[in-house]
Amino acid sequence: MFIVAIAAIAMLQGVVYAKSMIRSVHLENRALEELQNYIEEYRAVISGIGESNRHYIVAPNTPKRVVLSDDADGGQVVYGYIDRESLQRRIISHTYRNAPYYHMKAWIEWDENPNDGKDIERRLELQVSLFEFP
Repeated sequence: MFIVAIAAIAMLQGVVYAKSMIRSVHLENRALEELQNYIEEYRAVISGIGESNRHYIVAPNTPKRVVLSDDADGGQVVYGYIDRESLQRRIISHTYRNAPYYHMKAWIEWDENPNDGKDIERRLELQVSLFEFP
């Protein structure tokens, strides 16, 4: 009985560890998806840029809150916060014309276990260059 109990405890620990790793991967995939959607939103604005949209690009940013996991997932609610640096307009000099573009760095941060009392945050970051179309 004792040997069977030890084996059962070891197997249970493995199952708990695997479940936490699956949850971690799920949160990371959701965070990446939200970050890519955020970047695509700015790509759409820049591709149709005009004087009326310029304020939207250079405006100060406040972190955007997104839900990465909710109660329906069998756990606690996990929020991610997307933030970005101010977009910087740059020029690439060519021999025959200049090509303006915006360089953007955005990231998302989240705490996988917000109620555990530990400040362990995860972070994903993307950097892209978005060209203006005249």
